[in-house]
Amino acid sequence: LGYHMPVNFFGRLGQSYLQHTIYVKSIPGFDNQVGITSLLTTPRFWAQLGFNNYYGASGGLGFRISNNFSLGALIEYGTQDDFQNRDPSFELVTAFNFGPRWRPEIEEMDIQEEEMITDIEEEEESEPSDTEQKEIEEARIKADSIAELEKLRRRLKEQDSIKTDQKLREERLAEQIEQKRRDSIANSKRLEEQRKIIQRRQDSIKALEEARKAEEIAKTSQKQSPLPEKKEKYEEVVNEEGIAPGYYLIANVFGTKRYFDAFMKKLSERGLSPRSFYRASRKYNYVYLGKYNTIEEARQARDSQLNGKYKDDLWIFRMVVRE
Repeated sequence: LGYHMPVNFFGRLGQSYLQHTIYVKSIPGFDNQVGITSLLTTPRFWAQLGFNNYYGASGGLGFRISNNFSLGALIEYGTQDDFQNRDPSFELVTAFNFGPRWRPEIEEMDIQEEEMITDIEEEEESEPSDTEQKEIEEARIKADSIAELEKLRRRLKEQDSIKTDQKLREERLAEQIEQKRRDSIANSKRLEEQRKIIQRRQDSIKALEEARKAEEIAKTSQKQSPLPEKKEKYEEVVNEEGIAPGYYLIANVFGTKRYFDAFMKKLSERGLSPRSFYRASRKYNYVYLGKYNTIEEARQARDSQLNGKYKDDLWIFRMVVRE
């Protein structure tokens, strides 16, 4: 929030003004900042004083070296607790003005123009003397100068209008570029979502196909019983209630629940994933470390000792379901 008011300094050289500004700045993750700045600008120099509740006091001074170029410096003193023991900071400030400087004589002439022309018209109604004729001629010359100045001011105004139109075109172009960038990002996200949907469908189809193949292998393996290898411990049961068909890699069998629970806990602590089924006909709990569709898979897991994870004895139990 600022207040801008003209002041009378070097009136014939250009405009001077004093501006007071109060601002509030919010930065994510930090406390809000409140500050005040006073700026005096003249055709010869500029000066400013300020205070910020976070950083402290500041002051600046600069001089206009030419009509369009100025050079100055800004110093900031840390008055808050976090900055009291630190050196002040300095900033060098330069500015270049690309347009002509405003001259108050133009506006003063504009104000007097109507009065002067009126006076000339009144004087023309009577027969002027030589002195009056000379004054009238000077007034006309001055009026012509005023007209030229008015033309110059209109031309400068037209140039400002052209610059404004160019700035608007540049802003619209930047908005179009930004919109295209956002549209490109949105299209990329949509394509990525479509790709994920297609991938999930393909994975689902693949899983169904693998399940169908496994079911076919299981059905085929149910039709014939494999021959046990030499010195291979193998047991086969038909139509035992509550047990799914397949080849089980058995680690141990228990008739006492206390030993069964202790063994399951021991395997879990070793990083294994033990499972079990209960044979009602024998009243035993069977602890197994894997279930397979073919005996070849079961033998491979047994011979590799579950890839080195289980060094104790394992044997194969098969459940067959027949109509």
